[in-house]
Amino acid sequence: MPTQHTGTHVYSSTYSGGAASSSQETSPHASSSTPHTCPNCPGVTFARRHDLQRHIQSLHSDFQVRCHYCGKTYAREDSLKRHSKSCPQAPRGG
Repeated sequence: MPTQHTGTHVYSSTYSGGAASSSQETSPHASSSTPHTCPNCPGVTFARRHDLQRHIQSLHSDFQVRCHYCGKTYAREDSLKRHSKSCPQAPRGG
């Protein structure tokens, strides 16, 4: 007799002992029971350590990257990369 798939699965969590409808929900990374708190901003917390690190780099760090074409500065590399794609002084290929 063929097996019929219902499209639903139940995953058991070794982290919490409970059940979930997706494997991501069973991961300890899905929801952290310990929020990551900014040491400089009272009451500001992040679920992921990476988000806290980005916050600290953006707001509490002296680190700056500068656009080679217009001189604008940014606190994060990804912000400079996004800017570089639309910088009016950047050379365009074509």
